[in-house]
Amino acid sequence: MKSEFHQIELNRIRYSIVWEDYQSFYTGLDIQRDDELLVITSAGCNVLNAVLKLPKRITAVDLNPYQNKLLDFKIQLYKYADYDTLATLLGIRKNKTCLETFENVKDLFVKEDYLAWKEFFSQHPDGLLSSGQLEKYITSFYPSLTKAEQLQIRKLFKANNLEEQSLIFNELINNTSFEEKFKKHFDDEHLSKGRDPRLFKYADENGGIAFYNRFANYTKKALLKNNFYLNFFFFGLADIDESIVPPCYRLENFHIIKNNCDLIEIHTSDVIEYIEQNEAENITKTSLSNIFEYTSTGDFEQAIASIKHHTQINTILFWNLLHEQGISKPSIYYINNTKSELITYNESCFYFKNVRVLNL
Repeated sequence: MKSEFHQIELNRIRYSIVWEDYQSFYTGLDIQRDDELLVITSAGCNVLNAVLKLPKRITAVDLNPYQNKLLDFKIQLYKYADYDTLATLLGIRKNKTCLETFENVKDLFVKEDYLAWKEFFSQHPDGLLSSGQLEKYITSFYPSLTKAEQLQIRKLFKANNLEEQSLIFNELINNTSFEEKFKKHFDDEHLSKGRDPRLFKYADENGGIAFYNRFANYTKKALLKNNFYLNFFFFGLADIDESIVPPCYRLENFHIIKNNCDLIEIHTSDVIEYIEQNEAENITKTSLSNIFEYTSTGDFEQAIASIKHHTQINTILFWNLLHEQGISKPSIYYINNTKSELITYNESCFYFKNVRVLNL
């Protein structure tokens, strides 16, 4: 598929968290036991979340080999380590340092991989979930605020009901220096620190303004204190409540994934090229992250046509960020507006524009 992602150097972990939230993922795909899924790897969170639904098979595909290495590393931990080791290396638990914990499982890896991951944890002592280029950029915002502004944000996240939360936001946050700092930190110029500027070729909106307005709107809909993505957005993993992390990283689900990791196959490829090579003819549903953010409308529709021609896929799930796809109604698909609008309204990661569910 013609995509601006082909123009950037894929030499690092760009995303260490899947920001396409698991509730939207579950609702959009409605995973059944006989489904064969195709999922963009990214940081692997939703690939692992899919395991909890026990489908027939899960194929993880990503153009970036480092994203696939990240998922494979996590799978090795599920298979051969215990939960405390996984949670510590993710950065959820702080009982030991990541380097000390990794030394305890070094025998799982060949020498070359051991040395690479040892160096990785030397450079990223806060763990896997905080290691991505995007995540480091996002989590640099809160520390840039004044102590007074930080206290106001902390107060906002302690609200116990929507009325209290809205009151705090309107009185202490909105139309203040915080708003201006937020918009500036996440505007198009500064956003390139987290994502290559070439990825914004098709963007329709200014990032800082759009993201602030979406954040403001979300404060009216759901309690921030219960939202993993917003807690991470502002505070990283500091004092994170394990009960709100994505299901795949919770203790109660650890052994389900441990016992079913073999459902996952990992491939490094452009996902549409992978499909066109007839490698995905039995796939029934796919989650494509926000890969269409980086394509023209014509290339998007050509990609959907290729999916329909080469597979048995009946459901396509994807997210729009600053560039909207899936607004026309060509004969090759129809938009499930009811489900798309429901998921968009309930979207837990506030900063996406909308979610699209297409049926073929």
